[in-house]
Amino acid sequence: MNNLSADIPDLLYTSKDGSFHDSFEMSLLDDDEIPFERIPKLKGLIVDSESAEVISMSLCAARLLCSWGDEFGLEFMERLVDSRIDKRFNLNPHRLRNYDTTYEEILDAAICFWVRYSDRGIEKGIWARERVKSLVKKLIHLSSDLPFEIKALYDQVSRSSWPEIVEDVKTHLSLILSDENQSLWKVVDAIDFVDRYDSDFVDRLLCEHGKSRKDFSKN
Repeated sequence: MNNLSADIPDLLYTSKDGSFHDSFEMSLLDDDEIPFERIPKLKGLIVDSESAEVISMSLCAARLLCSWGDEFGLEFMERLVDSRIDKRFNLNPHRLRNYDTTYEEILDAAICFWVRYSDRGIEKGIWARERVKSLVKKLIHLSSDLPFEIKALYDQVSRSSWPEIVEDVKTHLSLILSDENQSLWKVVDAIDFVDRYDSDFVDRLLCEHGKSRKDFSKN
């Protein structure tokens, strides 16, 4: 990895023509803009380690690979989630609230993986959605206890079709309504999402908790 250290910014943040892009822009490159020849070196950055610095760099590379549709990056992120990396490090503290946003970034990359393959064809999109399903479900479950947000998933599911995930979010909503430590906006976002598919469920759930929609208004 030391031999690659000088190349890391170029590997992670430059396009084929050498232009600088942030990590989000790099993840959204079209297939014909992706420097696929760079993938072996990016994989070389991914190392299982007890060092927060090494894990953080590995995660940057894994997110990019996953966003480009490479399973090697996805598999590394799955290992981080399964090992509960949040119990070891705060790799990406929120700029205001200081909670770790690592799982949000992993979710974003998993969604990009799904979208990437969906753009390549209907059957490939269905395969990719199934491929990330276990990871997405685990992240929804973790977000029911931890403060990170899953709004990016709501936005994508609303543009696509994934009825099974709606059921997971219903459970998520029920849990965060019962947790006074959860952000009000997480509850608002979850209500807004579930409302699109089952408003009766939301009505019943709010009633059970002695709440009304006025308690979670966006205004």
